[in-house]
Amino acid sequence: EVAEKNPGYAADDMFVEETEEALVPGLPVVHVDSGEYAAYLGPCNNGLHKICMLKNEETIRCAREKIIPFPVDPGQPGDWVLYVDPHPSQFHFLGRLGLCLEPCAVEDPKFMGVAEHEKELYKVLFPN
Repeated sequence: EVAEKNPGYAADDMFVEETEEALVPGLPVVHVDSGEYAAYLGPCNNGLHKICMLKNEETIRCAREKIIPFPVDPGQPGDWVLYVDPHPSQFHFLGRLGLCLEPCAVEDPKFMGVAEHEKELYKVLFPN
């Protein structure tokens, strides 16, 4: 829901080029049919895509046109965050909300599955 009556853009304006490449595991999305927030999990073999609904961690399969990615900012301490584009050894965190804690130093970011261009890393607590 738009908070302002005249936000300066139309509801059908294109903000992001929506391509298959724009969807990476963990990316926050909206499921069109339900209007619920979800995390993108990846494509299925049958042409559908898997998403994890954030309100109940239910995994559903749907067509690509039923998924709208939305822009994100890096998490800051105190924010609830999603793990986006994790290292394969950390896929079990996909679709789970975590609490962003303090910055941490990592000697070898590649080992943690973090892209070289990322400058700041944070500890994240994932509740059970």
